[in-house]
Amino acid sequence: MFIATNNVLRYANLSDFHGHTTSIPVVNANDIAAIDYDPLEGYVYWGDDNLEIISRAKLNGTGK
Repeated sequence: MFIATNNVLRYANLSDFHGHTTSIPVVNANDIAAIDYDPLEGYVYWGDDNLEIISRAKLNGTGK
């Protein structure tokens, strides 16, 4: 599950019952409004309402 609050993107593994989340390093994020994940390529995509751009990164923050 992916969670966004303004400029922070987090990933929560639902099979981890301890409630831990992992931050995904993102740049050019000001107001994240939408998130999608491509499990085949391993990319997270997010749309930023304020900057009016769509960005992507791997879960570790690389591959932008």
